Amino acid sequence: ETMQILSKAIKEHDGADFFLPFCRTVEAEAMGAILNYGDANTGPRAKDPICSTSYDVLALPDVDVTKGRMAEVLDACAKMKAEGETVCLEVTGPFTMLNALMEPRKVFKAYRKDHDGMVKVFEKLGDSLLAYIEAGKKAGVDVFIFSDSAGAPELLGPKFMTQAVEDFYHPFLKKVGKIMDDSCIFLLCPKFTFAVI
Repeated sequence: ETMQILSKAIKEHDGADFFLPFCRTVEAEAMGAILNYGDANTGPRAKDPICSTSYDVLALPDVDVTKGRMAEVLDACAKMKAEGETVCLEVTGPFTMLNALMEPRKVFKAYRKDHDGMVKVFEKLGDSLLAYIEAGKKAGVDVFIFSDSAGAPELLGPKFMTQAVEDFYHPFLKKVGKIMDDSCIFLLCPKFTFAVI
């Protein structure tokens, strides 16, 4: 209910035609990440990493879209859709999720030294994201916005970005394409669009 009230207030304040996405931490939190929920000045963010290796990430539970804040977000989406609103939902990519689960330095070290393990991690995270997207679609989300600020091309660099597109982004987006239909759209930021092309 609070999400709906805040979303309506932001929509009215900004003069927008749609509700804004909610949060970039629900995906990682649904896997067990410890978060600092922030305050009026800063939003939710990672607190203490819970994983040291790719194997630790693989041992985490799968996302359950029916529990926790993720379920609350989806419920808010469904209720706003029932009120006739155009609903947007932000979906956060794997590097941003990993940023809440592991120290970034360890993520890149693992990607370099344990490539096969990290590919399995990306598959696990991708499956979780696909479950969230499918649940969002059932909740009536009109627009999915995909972002991965910790995986931006300028942060990963050309070599890692090329590898990440091959290992995750391209196969993931092909699967997303099978979920999308005339009822919803999936937006990518221009940087990712360019990288994938």
